[in-house]
Amino acid sequence: MPVNNLVAMEKDEREKHEEFWGRFNDAPPGWREVTEQEMGPRLFRFCVVKHEFRQVRPPEPPSAEPSWAYKPYVQAYLHFWPDGTGYAVSWDSQAAKVRWYMFGCDHAYRELSQAECCKRGIYHAGYSYHVTKCSKCGDIGGYDSGD
Repeated sequence: MPVNNLVAMEKDEREKHEEFWGRFNDAPPGWREVTEQEMGPRLFRFCVVKHEFRQVRPPEPPSAEPSWAYKPYVQAYLHFWPDGTGYAVSWDSQAAKVRWYMFGCDHAYRELSQAECCKRGIYHAGYSYHVTKCSKCGDIGGYDSGD
């Protein structure tokens, strides 16, 4: 059974995790703040497979010159989903509110037909089963819609 707590991971598993997701003060790839309305529908779609606490230094905006000016760290609990994405929750004491963040790929899924799945060797259960592939990162997932 995989360990879901970063502290309890074996050294090689932790190093692999940190190589992809960053270390304690790093924002994970794809870090972005989202609203409660954006987060709500996504919150219960997967079981969390890993979690950790970080003090994240928010990344510079893509168009900004690098700045060494003071920026507050975001203290957040990060929760990782099995599709290579995740979310973080943080308490902003100055604004007295909860802040939500997402990270990882902002998936753009396309449904694969049963014939495409067969050709690629991907399991497809038939009628009400749907297989999707992200055009950005290649994540493949399947679900039964119960139609």
